[in-house]
Formats: sequence, C-alpha cells, structure tokens
Amino acid sequence: MGNAVRFSPDSGTIRISTYAEDQYIICEIKDSGKGFLISDLDRVFELFTTDDVYIDNCIGIGLPVAKMIMEELGGNIIIGNNPEGGAFVKLMFQNN
Repeated sequence: MGNAVRFSPDSGTIRISTYAEDQYIICEIKDSGKGFLISDLDRVFELFTTDDVYIDNCIGIGLPVAKMIMEELGGNIIIGNNPEGGAFVKLMFQNN
C-alpha cells in the first residue's frame, strides 16, 4: 500500500478491492502511478532489486519478503501493470 501512495501522483487514485476467485480470497491494490518498468517485471521478487527510476533509499526487500510470506501461507502474489496505466498487486490467500 505504501508504494501505491508513494508512486501515485498527488491527484491519483488508489483502489483496493477484495473478492473470491476459485480457491482464493484476493486483495487487489491498483494505483495510478507510472507502473512497473516492463524490464523489471521479471525481477521484482529478487532480493535487493530496486528500480533505478525510483531511487528512494529502498533496499529492495519488500516484494520478495511479501512473496515468501504469501507462499508460506499457501497463497501467492502477482504484480503487473494496469491497461489504463499504473500498477497492480494481487495478494491471493488460500480459501480453506
């Protein structure tokens, strides 16, 4: 959520929605920022990876740690760019 606020413009929109899909409860966060660089999408879950465009003293462990936690709980995390612009993060919790 912090990244959505940090990387969205002051007049931007952040949407948070929850819904059930298949065997998951999903919490999806969408922002109206610049989105992820296409070249970084396959690396964002590697430890200590940061986007050079957004140097903000971040050491690049947030998304990798989130992925480790979600997978340990039987869930998943998916990131990408919205067709209308901005980024999305889907937290997929196993619905037992």
